[in-house]
Amino acid sequence: MKKLLLILSLIALSSLTRASDVELIQQTATDVYNLKIGETSSPVSVTGLSVRDQQSNRSVVSLGDSISLQNAGVQLSGVLFAIVPPTTDGDPVTALILWQATGLQPETQDTLNMLVLDIIAHNGWVSGTPTIRPINSGETVPAGTQFWIGASSKVLALSGPAVCVADGSTSQ
Repeated sequence: MKKLLLILSLIALSSLTRASDVELIQQTATDVYNLKIGETSSPVSVTGLSVRDQQSNRSVVSLGDSISLQNAGVQLSGVLFAIVPPTTDGDPVTALILWQATGLQPETQDTLNMLVLDIIAHNGWVSGTPTIRPINSGETVPAGTQFWIGASSKVLALSGPAVCVADGSTSQ
């Protein structure tokens, strides 16, 4: 009986720690600074972007590897953010940069601040000064983290094959 209870406990624990990739919605837009393209329902250990081809084969592209992303047929313009909302009003929002498109004028710190402040206003959050920094590979973001693309040029795109934020705790 104790062995059965232990086995059931281990199965339950492993199912709690196993999450899945967060699917990003394919979108293109002009005349806007930001587009929300996904949100976590559970914590995610971000290891890169997961691209699924037509046969559902998954390949994970490391953060910042724009060549592999383009070779996989994905078009991403602007900056891809993971926005960690404040836990209480007044706490600062954390904006983690997952990806910044190459071939364009990189966003300055001022424009990154403007994009993040626009996202904060869109959500109706009251926030202290946001923290904006690159994400570390394998960094875990909490449930409720939102994924946005933004650009001061107001030309945004995420298109191509199915793209997800790759969760390092998911094997496959």
